[in-house]
Amino acid sequence: MIGKEVILPLDSFLCYQGLKEKETVNRHLSEYKLVVYMDSISCMSCGLKTMHEWDVYVGLSDSLEGVFDILFIVSPKQNELGLVKIKVLSENFKYPVFIDDKNIFSKINPCIPSEEQFHVFLLDKDNRIILVGNPLKSNKIHNLLIKSMK
Repeated sequence: MIGKEVILPLDSFLCYQGLKEKETVNRHLSEYKLVVYMDSISCMSCGLKTMHEWDVYVGLSDSLEGVFDILFIVSPKQNELGLVKIKVLSENFKYPVFIDDKNIFSKINPCIPSEEQFHVFLLDKDNRIILVGNPLKSNKIHNLLIKSMK
């Protein structure tokens, strides 16, 4: 996956931030983007329950404004779409959560394997993958993530 380009069609997704649905994302993306992707194969309720575990990285993103963004992309099964929207809104998550209700992200990014362990990755300014792995589950990945941004 390292070096592969990832297409981010954020305008094609529903976007929720806090208690609101946002129609457009008027946001200049930073040089580095940490993508946290939950697909229909993942346990959607498990992934959404643990969203607040990312608060440390959300804080890091806020402190490194213009350097580092986190992109939460959720691609639920059609029959889970309503529940996912309710869960995202009820959690009042302060960072944008993009809901890919048409499974566009995986279709246009075949370089991303279906295995969940490859669904967290860091992109550079050209949207090329420079690091793969979940920093919540690995101190080594956490340290590499921090080092990559320095």
